[in-house]
Amino acid sequence: MNPKYHIARRKYIIDILKAFGLSFFIAITALSVLFEDENQTVNELTTKESLIILGIFLLTFIIQLVLYWMILNRHLFSDQDESFLIEKGLIYRKKIDIPYENIHSISIKRSFLNIILGVSRLQLDTGSTAAIMPEASITVDKKYAPAVKEFIEKRKTQEGLTLPSPIDYNKVMDIEEDVYYQAKWYELIYMGLLKPGFLVFSLVSIFISFGFFPLLDQIDTESSDSFALLVVIIVALIMIITGAIFLMLFNLIKYYKYQLIIEEKTITYKYGLLNKVEFKIHKNRINAYHITQSLLYRVFHFYELTVSVIGIGGQTNDEGKAKIESKSLLPITRLQLLSSALEDIGLIQETSMPYKPNKYKYLNFIILPMSILTIFTAIPYILFGIDLKNFVFPILVNALFYIVCFVGLYLRLKHHEIYMTKNILSFQRGAFTIKKSYIQKVKIQKITYRKNPVLQIEKIGDIIVRYKDLLGIVRMRSYEPEIFDLLVKSIKQ
Repeated sequence: MNPKYHIARRKYIIDILKAFGLSFFIAITALSVLFEDENQTVNELTTKESLIILGIFLLTFIIQLVLYWMILNRHLFSDQDESFLIEKGLIYRKKIDIPYENIHSISIKRSFLNIILGVSRLQLDTGSTAAIMPEASITVDKKYAPAVKEFIEKRKTQEGLTLPSPIDYNKVMDIEEDVYYQAKWYELIYMGLLKPGFLVFSLVSIFISFGFFPLLDQIDTESSDSFALLVVIIVALIMIITGAIFLMLFNLIKYYKYQLIIEEKTITYKYGLLNKVEFKIHKNRINAYHITQSLLYRVFHFYELTVSVIGIGGQTNDEGKAKIESKSLLPITRLQLLSSALEDIGLIQETSMPYKPNKYKYLNFIILPMSILTIFTAIPYILFGIDLKNFVFPILVNALFYIVCFVGLYLRLKHHEIYMTKNILSFQRGAFTIKKSYIQKVKIQKITYRKNPVLQIEKIGDIIVRYKDLLGIVRMRSYEPEIFDLLVKSIKQ
């Protein structure tokens, strides 16, 4: 019988912190119950009440420590010759048995607290289900994690290997890897400015700042309008500069030392300063490829390449906190490297004729949305009988917002395209940010054709494509039935 090993004991320190926090919260709740007078302070508690609060804190803290220790000791992992077994749970015992041949992605993650404690989270996924959590996860010593990862990777193709012990194992040395792409630090910094978030934040800052202009004018009636306008502009600039600094630092910390390694059958990418992440996936597990260009990316001729792989995306860590993992293979790159990378990871781009919405396209994409927006924009001015002369700047802001929406709707129509090739279906959509998705036909799970009451009158519909991924949905609007039939026929070929 193969030996079973415990997860890292240092994880118990994280459990202690969690127990302390919950016990403190329970004690504070009990403290509020003991207050008979809302004006009573903590200093006015009697000795008996203080002992009760202390007793509640210690009792809940000790009980949690015992339970966490028992749970820790029952969290085991082992090699079962043909599969990797993880056992966990105290009251409800759970066994996760994953055949080695089915493991398609292995990731090593380290949060800031994990880095301090010297541990790593090793996560395994088979890609068989689209779930927000990894199918299997263990917390081990940071130097032991690469040894387990190397064992699992080799065990897929080699017989007779033994899972190394956490106590006695050969450390996997950091060797010089053939790095396909490594993001430069200054690219990561200005990537924060080129992504859509900065542009949206800047527009919102301008709208908010100018929205307070009438209020500022009423507070200080002695100041001129030009002075009030200057104050508003300065406030908007401060907000924009602060947001820019935050986004630049955020991207630098998140994607710190981003590296992409492309091998014959696998792709590895790793990144992070405070939260270190390393993914290794098989090329044949990629379900879709996405090329994204924000407005500023297009201005400076940059591209972003992301992939859809089940097991990477929205996940939760061992502490149960939701987090989003990066799917970017190339977070910021030029066209030449993008084309080379697509070819190396298995996507051959073919030229084909684009299919665009034809019937009632201006009505559905521009006129109807703008009509609804116009109605909601005009209602406040009509209902409240607002004197337009006193709200010049808010009206200008609304007009600017109106123009941005109109341009966005026009661009959304212009970029709405479907491409069909032998093995790939491509869908391009977006307004200021353009996203083109290349989906392998064999990965498509379902394709539907939907009509709302308006589309039924127009005798057109929306094409909805579902593929293997968490929330893997593409919606193409206002297409004729002939295009849908052609799409279905293309998939069946």
